[in-house]
Amino acid sequence: MLSTSRPLSGLFALTLAAAASTSLLAQDPLRGNGRPSAYIENTPGMLGGNLVVGFGSPTTPGSLAVLAISGSFTPFVYPFAELGGPVAIDPLDPGFAFFAFGLDGSGNGSVTVPLAPGFAPASAPPLFAAAITFESSSQWSVSKTARIDWMTPNTWEPAAPLATARQMHTATAVGSGPRDNLTDVLICGGATGSITVPVPMASAELFSALTRTVTALPSLALPRAGHRSVRLANGLVLVTGGVTTGGLVTATCELFVPAANVFIPAPSMGAPRAAHALTLLDDGRVLASGGVADYQNTSTNFIGALNTAQDTAEVFDPIANTWSPLPNMASKRMGHSQTKLADGRVLVVSGIFGGYGGAIGGLGQPGQIARYTSSCEVFDPATNTFAPTAPLVHTLGTQTYTGRAFHGATRLPNGRVLLTGGFVAQISTGTTNDETITSSFTESWDPVTGAWTPGTGLPIGIAYHGQEPFGNGVLISGGFSGPLSSLPTSSSTGVFDGTTLTVLAPSPGGGRGAHTLTRLCDGTFLVYGGGAWPNTLGDGWIFAPN
Repeated sequence: MLSTSRPLSGLFALTLAAAASTSLLAQDPLRGNGRPSAYIENTPGMLGGNLVVGFGSPTTPGSLAVLAISGSFTPFVYPFAELGGPVAIDPLDPGFAFFAFGLDGSGNGSVTVPLAPGFAPASAPPLFAAAITFESSSQWSVSKTARIDWMTPNTWEPAAPLATARQMHTATAVGSGPRDNLTDVLICGGATGSITVPVPMASAELFSALTRTVTALPSLALPRAGHRSVRLANGLVLVTGGVTTGGLVTATCELFVPAANVFIPAPSMGAPRAAHALTLLDDGRVLASGGVADYQNTSTNFIGALNTAQDTAEVFDPIANTWSPLPNMASKRMGHSQTKLADGRVLVVSGIFGGYGGAIGGLGQPGQIARYTSSCEVFDPATNTFAPTAPLVHTLGTQTYTGRAFHGATRLPNGRVLLTGGFVAQISTGTTNDETITSSFTESWDPVTGAWTPGTGLPIGIAYHGQEPFGNGVLISGGFSGPLSSLPTSSSTGVFDGTTLTVLAPSPGGGRGAHTLTRLCDGTFLVYGGGAWPNTLGDGWIFAPN
């Protein structure tokens, strides 16, 4: 065992524990005892790699921490003096052990354990761990209970299936990061059917990173698909808009309260929005932009829905509990992206601004085709204004593609914004023989020059895929791949830095689009649901990239 912290003897730890007689009354021992500021964070036990466990308390630099490990946990309080009060780690488990460590000047400690490939089968039961720190002689702090899984790099493990299959849903981590005592993922809304003719649902479920299970929650106030959600700085989750029953688009919003696992009403937006974009700003407000205002009769009048795309934007202030309008954007947009920059501004990219009638695929069949805006702009929260930046135009041979929608957009560690894939309009001659198809295009935007630079193309076109930051690039998973008229899907997974794509193991559940990809507290990634026409999926998978 290699450690950046110096372990103390078990006898010394017991002596210190016995010296503090105050019993801790846990609000939820699985989430810690609710007192600052113990934390625990960990990677999976990567076979052939390392297991890294970090722990400590920033309010007690140079103090002590006890790390308790067990092969099981109990969801009720265990008031035993050896570990300083109620914790969820099971002291009666045969694998129970604890270690004491000195913390550094910032209140942090860590342990790194190299694991041989044959250290344990990947299917071996997990371990569970918690940290206890000494805030004072009369108050100790207990962290959440963390799960340590044994995983092989570049592999997938099943998660519990959802009670209700869904696509076009949201999956929001309710914790602020790996040190947060909240580790669940809120999965809400979505639809069966397809992305063009969705059948919205109101059900919601909570995925537990600790137990790898899902639990049914009270339903949303309205069925929602194509809605958006974001975790606020106060820990609540804001759910906004979406397509509801009958293709109506709603302006209503709700707040999920993790402490009670319930939804409560929130103020409505100034306009109904679906397929809009949403970003938490550095000042705690939330930026909402664009989206369609109506999605009725899309099986026969898709153009009509696309033509309700909006150029309006607004911000939600969680302290005042109000939405406030902003100046209009340069273009109407839906399926566009917002990406927060390192300086707190937000890059708004492209999207669909309307539609028109054409002939699909050169077959002379009537079609209803999306029209894309190439315009991009930057929102400045300091002035509440939008400023134009370079348009998104991609040239391939003799063909010029202006804009795209439902692409991936991520800020890289170097500050640039990386775009991947997205729907585009394939134009054969003039404005006829068109079809909405997925693109393999990639670009990066420079926040200093405001210019776009083309990147290496992906092996296949994708849209409505999952994309999350990873290392110096992004992890990409799944997506629709082909024409909108048939919605074929991809199961491909890879890491892309704008230049090089590293192909990884495909998702074992098959191809999917309009699913969710969420980073979990241990650095693995959770995939849930999605569409694979004519089916809607409800399976879940956890991926360990490396």
